[in-house]
Amino acid sequence: NTVLQQAQRSLEANQKKLAPVSAEPVPNVVPTAVQKMHGDSFVKGVFFTWVIISSDNEVSINLRYNGDGTTPPVSVAATALTGEGKSVTMKGDTVLNAGWVSPTTVSIIMNGESSLYDSTAINVVASALGSSPSTVETLSDKPTTSTNQIKQPSVSSTAKLKPDFVNSNFATLFANPDNYVGSTIDVTGKMANFPEVGLLQMYIEGDVRHDAVVHYNASFGFVEDDCVKVSGIVEEQFYGTNAFSATRIVPSISARTIEKIDCNQAINPPLKTVVSEKTQTKGGIKVVFHKVEFSDKNTRVYLTVENLNPKVGITFYDSDAKAIQGSRQYATAYSFDVDYPTIKSDIPPGIREDGVVLFDPLNYKVPTARFQFKATRSDTYTTYDFIFPIAIPK
Repeated sequence: NTVLQQAQRSLEANQKKLAPVSAEPVPNVVPTAVQKMHGDSFVKGVFFTWVIISSDNEVSINLRYNGDGTTPPVSVAATALTGEGKSVTMKGDTVLNAGWVSPTTVSIIMNGESSLYDSTAINVVASALGSSPSTVETLSDKPTTSTNQIKQPSVSSTAKLKPDFVNSNFATLFANPDNYVGSTIDVTGKMANFPEVGLLQMYIEGDVRHDAVVHYNASFGFVEDDCVKVSGIVEEQFYGTNAFSATRIVPSISARTIEKIDCNQAINPPLKTVVSEKTQTKGGIKVVFHKVEFSDKNTRVYLTVENLNPKVGITFYDSDAKAIQGSRQYATAYSFDVDYPTIKSDIPPGIREDGVVLFDPLNYKVPTARFQFKATRSDTYTTYDFIFPIAIPK
């Protein structure tokens, strides 16, 4: 059941203590039924209705398009993990050209010597046609250790080339890790845990949050929930189990470098930043609009509110703020992934507060936006509006 699988994935993501990847190999037990089967779509407007096994070597799916206009071209790839506790999978793919009739049923022939009825997990991914990067030649000095051993970073001349995988297309790698062994990768994310020495698990943000394991050979002082930038080489996919005893297949990265970075840049990097440094003072209240960052998940305004009154307190509430763009207004938002600094609501005389006010995502491609904030004096209860029109350059 796709909905149940989505619920389980959500539970795993939000209760990270219950979902670490184990470094132990998958037990050598042949199950009697499929344990996990789901579809993930990374094409806007395209959704999975169901995924079933239609024969020993065939998976059938049903796709639906809820978008506007002609149905887009879609590449569909399926992977099945066999129940033998080995690094063996069945794989298959197909293509839907633009203009396919929605809903549609598609059959995918799976290559492999096993049977889908002996699988422990089946994953089907729909991605935009042409979004998958080309596979590069496997590095000759790539370590040949087993999946649960510590791997050493590979060294290659590809270090000077643009990486094949970054956050924006990591979902393609996650769908079929072994298809891209030897590819270069440069991603950012938050560290989840350390299953063993020389191995860490991290969450990588993109259109959807996915995880990966990273092998490294250097000592560093990072801890859980730190955000890092990892550059390295894609290794053979990693097999493990989670707290639900379900088999996990995740990409494995042999790190060339690991660098600690600001979580703001790792988890939800801005697509566009506009620096303003505009100041307004009213009723002994000074508000400075420093900059605004536009991202897919929210819009962030960096603000300073200073009470210049020597004896009077003021109040400032994020919930009173609003953003306006064209004929639409945007409410304030909250981030569950990044702990942005907030502005305290009660500001005593002579106190300055620096923080970030979050809004629902605005369109950074529109040339203008307007941000409005309110602050109130506690003696006269007079409320002052601080309105900042912002030009958004192309």
